[in-house]
Amino acid sequence: MTATESQPDLILHNGRFTTLDRANPAATAVAIAAGRFVAVGNDADVMPLAGRETRIVDLDGRTVLPGLIDNHC
Repeated sequence: MTATESQPDLILHNGRFTTLDRANPAATAVAIAAGRFVAVGNDADVMPLAGRETRIVDLDGRTVLPGLIDNHC
């Protein structure tokens, strides 16, 4: 997210995110704007992106997995 982009609508933090990205397999926070992930990382990197209108959800250590869809049906 660059300085010219709007602030995220939602930040989920203090969680355990499985990203399925070999370069960055785990994260503790994500920022979402207009239904799209705009930042994935640790709390220290993602929380400063919050604006006055950003909804912030503390996941209290819960695990978040990506949606898995079987496209072979």
